[in-house]
Amino acid sequence: MSDVRTSDEVVLRLQALRRSAGEPSYAEIARLVARVRTARGVAPEVAMPARTTVYDAFRLGRRRLDRDLVADMTEALELEAARLGARAVAVSEQVPDESEQLPEPASAEHQGPTRRQRSALLVVCLLVNLAGMAFIDALRIPVWLDMIGTAVAAIALGPWWGVLVGVSSSGLDGLLTGAAGFWFTPVTALGALIWGYGARTFGMARTTGRFLLLNLAVASASTALAAPITWLVFSGYTPHDSSALTASLVEHLPWLLLAAFVSNLVFSVLDKMMTGFISLAVVDALTQRWPWLAAALRR
Repeated sequence: MSDVRTSDEVVLRLQALRRSAGEPSYAEIARLVARVRTARGVAPEVAMPARTTVYDAFRLGRRRLDRDLVADMTEALELEAARLGARAVAVSEQVPDESEQLPEPASAEHQGPTRRQRSALLVVCLLVNLAGMAFIDALRIPVWLDMIGTAVAAIALGPWWGVLVGVSSSGLDGLLTGAAGFWFTPVTALGALIWGYGARTFGMARTTGRFLLLNLAVASASTALAAPITWLVFSGYTPHDSSALTASLVEHLPWLLLAAFVSNLVFSVLDKMMTGFISLAVVDALTQRWPWLAAALRR
């Protein structure tokens, strides 16, 4: 317990420093740390810590803290606080006429995406889904990887934008290739809703453990919907390679629906873990360019 209390004291000091530095986002703190490290001679490609790592350093109840990271964050926040203090003094010395003052524009962190940013990201996410479908069909790998774009859109823009990407990619794939995956469009939509609300409303993308649980929730819900579709539409066997496991399980389980459920769950957990963490890496990279995204994921 003494380790926890000691860590909590450090965390409370970090939180106070963050307030004095103007409440920068965790992504912005990561950039400030990178600036301190590069000035010290650290290579730029390894200087920036992950946003989730920075976020974890501000949580109470930790048994251990990365001392080097804490020292770098302390230096970075002190420099930022000093910069803001000098700026405030300079502004106060100007004493402008109140009649000429204009409302201060909203911080970029609190602004949402522009229409161009949103449109570009949606198109890229749609293409990523289609590319994933084609890639898996060509290599015959027993996963799907057709929801990476869906997950990125759901986490970055919101759950219903993820639904739009998922439904659109399934529809286009069905029209262009006649693939059976069109029947599983509701599964794609459900996954988008869980990823989007889980990450943005319930903060399930803030730590690795919580995001792992979020991916498991997507996998379980997807299987609960996909297994009945497989049973009703395809008599338990789809063209996907997972049907080989279904055929093996049906010899040991009493019902075909149960065999389809177990088979789908095995591959769905693997698929959603890969999809989820690839998508989170993409979103984490986007936060470096779009501060509003980091703010949305902190809510």
